[in-house]
Amino acid sequence: MARFLSFVHAAQDIADFRADFPEHEFVHVSQNAIPGVRAVLHQDSLGETMDLLKQDHAVSPFAGIVFGSDPELYVKSADQAVTALGLRRFVSNPEAVRDKYAMRRAFAGKVACPETRLVRQGDDLSQWPELIFPCVFKPRHGFGSICVFKATNRRELAAAQKSMQAAVAFVAHRHPLAVPSNDMLLESFVGGTEHNIELFLDQGQALLEIVSDKLPMSPPYFVKSGHVMPSRLPAKDLDRIKVAARAAAAAVGIEWGWAHVEIKFEEGVAYVIEIAARPGGGYTREIVRLAYNLDMRKILIEAYLGALPEQPPGAENVVFGRNIVSEGIEWVFSIAGLTAARKSGGFMEVWNYFQGVPRIFLGPPLSFNSTILSFFAFDSSGEKAAETFKRLDAQIRVRRLRFPVKSPEPLAILFGLIAMFCGRRPEGRP
Repeated sequence: MARFLSFVHAAQDIADFRADFPEHEFVHVSQNAIPGVRAVLHQDSLGETMDLLKQDHAVSPFAGIVFGSDPELYVKSADQAVTALGLRRFVSNPEAVRDKYAMRRAFAGKVACPETRLVRQGDDLSQWPELIFPCVFKPRHGFGSICVFKATNRRELAAAQKSMQAAVAFVAHRHPLAVPSNDMLLESFVGGTEHNIELFLDQGQALLEIVSDKLPMSPPYFVKSGHVMPSRLPAKDLDRIKVAARAAAAAVGIEWGWAHVEIKFEEGVAYVIEIAARPGGGYTREIVRLAYNLDMRKILIEAYLGALPEQPPGAENVVFGRNIVSEGIEWVFSIAGLTAARKSGGFMEVWNYFQGVPRIFLGPPLSFNSTILSFFAFDSSGEKAAETFKRLDAQIRVRRLRFPVKSPEPLAILFGLIAMFCGRRPEGRP
């Protein structure tokens, strides 16, 4: 038995660690007051929390650090714990994996990436005559595609600037560990196909490289609609993506454990959009397990104990993942075809936030936690998996009434009122 420090976000995380790894002990910390956590993380008391963990570590040492859901929220806190406890460090430059502007500076001259400019609170973008459209407006310290907006003209950009900074203030209220400022970034838009790469590194060397293709998203927002694993790109294009992912990890100093890299591939060039020093979120663990019969958490735990992973010879299944998401304001009252899908082969239901009860869902621009249902279609044959996915994607239909909110401008009023109600001014630092 080994003892690990785990950064969790929900009670389900604690249950999962207990069920999946009963042979090990986990000491849980979170920014949320969940029953069973050893400490609740707050910015103004991190020192006291680290002292508490030091006491635990002195009595019974931790073998390493692992993550539950929403790992991006805890990367900097985990790095602080690594330093305080003298554990194996996973990233030498933690600021560069949470501050996207610092990330761009670290990438400079090492990998291809979008051109990026920093937008401070109060900057007047109308005074920037050299702007090129389309462009992408995003939080400097964002995560999970929250408040990322594609603008095609100055009017859209002005509305996004007004509303998104108010939204970021509200996100900071809900996730105080994750958003230290209201700065935004303005980036050139890169087209092409989009891909995720899950790297496992040891001493900066990639031992595992798992590439997936993202299914097309629907701008102006960048809510993930689905994935295909393994990637269907030709071998030479896959090699270019892997080279870019490894270079990005080296640029920001990711040395150990999992790295999650997002890349766009356009005209033979792999543009690194972002990199994170943690496992991929969402259903990444589930899709990797189904495609390769590999458990990303188990790999990290065993690596801490000395058993390093090797690149698998190939995937056992081709997996299509689909997120059915809401847009604007939606009343979902049923999902057709789901019962029949559950009885068919090659189908796996991952998450169901509807669960048969009519309810209101909020999607972009009002909320970015907008998934109604996620499912997989899979088979050992890529052709059959694609056929199954096409059939299920047409068969499973969400019956809903949609009230679209096409402009981000309502965010300025909505999140402004919420922020004031919560005692935080939208224009202030969280």
